[in-house]
Parts: sequence; structure tokens; C-alpha cells
Amino acid sequence: MRRLARRWFIVMFCFFAAIALAADEGVKEYEVPNHGSLKLAPPKTWKQAIRPAPPGLPVGPTVEFSDPAGKDFKVLISIVPDFNGNPDFNSPASLKAMVEKLKAHFLPGAKEKDVQIMELKGPHMVGYYFMVTDKAPKPGEYECMTTAALGVGDLLLPVTILHHAPDTPDRQAALTMLKNAEQAAKK
Repeated sequence: MRRLARRWFIVMFCFFAAIALAADEGVKEYEVPNHGSLKLAPPKTWKQAIRPAPPGLPVGPTVEFSDPAGKDFKVLISIVPDFNGNPDFNSPASLKAMVEKLKAHFLPGAKEKDVQIMELKGPHMVGYYFMVTDKAPKPGEYECMTTAALGVGDLLLPVTILHHAPDTPDRQAALTMLKNAEQAAKK
């Protein structure tokens, strides 16, 4: 009985320790005037840079993530709130239409003749994305680009992921981070 109680204690201790560690995975908040904040949990090894919104505009910052050397990948996330109270501002249909337009824009310069638009859905967001490969990248440029339009709360997130190979672990980590994005209410 004593051994069972000790095992139970160890299991419960590990369970609660895991919850505590998960809660401290480095969730970062990016303030958006009059719209609360965007919460993202990037991998701890990623470098972050924030470009503030231009003065006088009620938008949030553009957040850039990259590997420590800044050569393997870049993730650019712009945070755009709904200015006009439009209920379709970041609806799934609007997001898909945006991504369709982006696809038409980028396909002429891509190796692919056509690409599939994929849905990205998480607990607090929905969006669409696709990936293209540059036909003629210059030396040092990224060969691949994943582009997305995401809706998180009342925010629109235009996203660009630049990477060197079609499906890298960093690209997958970026998609996972985006899938778990959420909007915190204004304080």
C-alpha cells in the first residue's frame, strides 16, 4: 500500500510539474490599441524583433521571429484589428478569398503550377495558407515561402514564413505557434 501511495504521489507530482512548465512556455503578448493583445508561444530558441505600428495608426506591431543567426527562416506576423466593426473582416470566407488572391499573385514566380490551400484551425483561430517555391532565388535568398491569412478574435494576421526547404521543423513550429494563437481581452 505504501509503495502504491508513493507511486501515486510521484505520478501526481510529475503531472502538476508538467502543467506548471507548460504554463511557462514563454507565452508573449503583443498589445493592439483598443483590441487587447495577441498571445503567441514561440519556441524559446527563436529570436524576436518587433516593428511598432506607424504613429497614429490603431494597429498592432509586426512581429518577426527567426533562428538565432537569422539565416534558416523568418516568420513575419502583422497584427491588424478590425477598424470598422465589419463582422466579415476576418471570417473564414474572407480569409480564404485573401489567400486565393495571394496565391494568384505568387504562382507566376513559383516552380509549382498550382498549390493547395490548406486550412489551419486552432482553439481560438482559423485561417488558410499555402507554400510556394521560388523559380529563381538569388544566392542567399529563401527558396520557399508559406503565406497565410489568419483570424484570431477580432484580429487579422497576415503571415509570411520564409524558409529554405519545403517542410522544415521551424516551419512546422511556426504553424503550431500560429494554431495556438489567441487574443486576450483589453485590460
